Amino acid sequence: MKDKTISSNFQIQALRSVCSWSIGLTTTEHSILEGYYKLIDNSKHYIYIENQFFISNPFSQEERKASGLSLKKLVENQIAFHIRNRIERAYEKKENFRVYIAIPLLPGLPGVPGDSPSLDAVLKYTLQTIGNNKGYSLLELLRKKLGKDLENYIYFFSLRNHGTIHNIPVTELIYIHSKLLIVDDQKVLIGSANINDRSMLGDRDSEFAVIMEEECNYKSVMNNKDYMCSEYAISLRKALMAEHFNLKINDKILDDPLNDKLWKLMKDKAKNNTFIYDKIFDCYPHNKFNNLTKLKERKMFKTPEEIKQLKKDYEDNIGKIDGHIVEFPYAFLKDEELDIAFFSKENLIPERIFT
Repeated sequence: MKDKTISSNFQIQALRSVCSWSIGLTTTEHSILEGYYKLIDNSKHYIYIENQFFISNPFSQEERKASGLSLKKLVENQIAFHIRNRIERAYEKKENFRVYIAIPLLPGLPGVPGDSPSLDAVLKYTLQTIGNNKGYSLLELLRKKLGKDLENYIYFFSLRNHGTIHNIPVTELIYIHSKLLIVDDQKVLIGSANINDRSMLGDRDSEFAVIMEEECNYKSVMNNKDYMCSEYAISLRKALMAEHFNLKINDKILDDPLNDKLWKLMKDKAKNNTFIYDKIFDCYPHNKFNNLTKLKERKMFKTPEEIKQLKKDYEDNIGKIDGHIVEFPYAFLKDEELDIAFFSKENLIPERIFT
């Protein structure tokens, strides 16, 4: 019997963030940002995002004028606002709609929170974007309208791993470096652009990306109904979820991204893994460290007795961790301003550099 080959037709659109200084254009091009806006606005079922950063403006123009908060004054790209608007439309129409967002636990910058002005600045704008901005973050604004129903629409998660070095248990975050958007198992945007102004506005870092739209001739399921999608898009999403959630790529629970069982499994695993990592390592970032004083007082495992206990806790509990997924701690250091110190060298450059 001969193998049956299914040919696919792809439409691929190249996108850029470029301007006069980068390639000599007379005008600034930010087609990657426009591509994000279009795909998010036109999404019908779900959005899946992985990105190294998530610094964006979740406000309407009217809301932006109403407050002097730094995120409103400095951050221009409105990817977060388009996500918010799409979720609010789904809520109003009682649509089953999901947004999955994977970002690193911490920005990939040298130092630790409280001792690295660059890291603190990026962390500040990330947390203000997502969930801690005096009522004006993405999650806070959505919660005002959706209430408890918010948990059915959007979820931020991160990745962590563990092992031993010289027979001593250790843990470290898995640094998400991808820049990826998948929509409805039909369209994929992938490239070099982070979700921040530096990558998206066009007149700063130069970036390149593509939107890939494959002919939808692959039979699948969406919202518990038969659905035709892109084999490439669904395969990519399922491979990522299988890796993060410790599932097999052919596990039926992955077929439908609107499956309530998948949504619950993801959040349950993230919650459980976060709890076990905290129980063993007392690791950060974590929501319980709401200020720098508490963070500096965390357990450090220095004495032989402490290390012995760490090994025991590791042996007793590590088998309960399932996959790499953990909760993103958007309330981490929520009581700290994380402003750049006046006498630091970072204060000599415009703060928009960190957005």
